[in-house]
Amino acid sequence: MPLRSKLRLENTIPMASMADIAFLLIIFFLLTSTFARDRGLDIKLPRAATTEQLPKRAITVQIGRDGEIRLNGRPVQAHQFQQALAAALAETSLKKVTVRADADVAYGRVFSVVDIARLEGARATTLAGTLREE
Repeated sequence: MPLRSKLRLENTIPMASMADIAFLLIIFFLLTSTFARDRGLDIKLPRAATTEQLPKRAITVQIGRDGEIRLNGRPVQAHQFQQALAAALAETSLKKVTVRADADVAYGRVFSVVDIARLEGARATTLAGTLREE
């Protein structure tokens, strides 16, 4: 009686193709994910006994939907904006102004702020996104 040899078939999973799929999934999720910007927590930081005032690097001008102008977070009247911007530019060594305007603000209003910044000596003017969330 002939003896039968028992051949065992081993099932293997090709790991190279799984690694390719994993990297493709990582790339897919990185490209399709969105990151929240300019969001933060409303927190109170502790005070220190000794502090050192650091000069601000850039100046931010915000124009709201109702036409309100804020210079570094402080409200400024439209007729006082040029003087306030000149004073802010005099305090910083980096003459950079970032303008953030609401989507409903007219172009003329935004570019008049940009022109005032250039007239007052701003070396770089940047237009950022909208203030209002859709």
